[in-house]
Amino acid sequence: RGLREEIVVEPIEPRRSRLRYRASYEPRTTLHGLGFRVLRPLVERTMSAHFADLRARAEARATRSRVYPLE
Repeated sequence: RGLREEIVVEPIEPRRSRLRYRASYEPRTTLHGLGFRVLRPLVERTMSAHFADLRARAEARATRSRVYPLE
């Protein structure tokens, strides 16, 4: 019961990967379920924005890397 999250990083090809985020929520009570239905759009927008920011920062850091320079 409760929130279950899974984050998986899959290699696609050399120097590329895919990050997958999956979450599910099993409410403990009917009231929790109703509250989550109301908040779900906000949670989805927040998580999408968070992972878009994470991607932008990771790509910016990769472009500055001296260990793995771009060819």
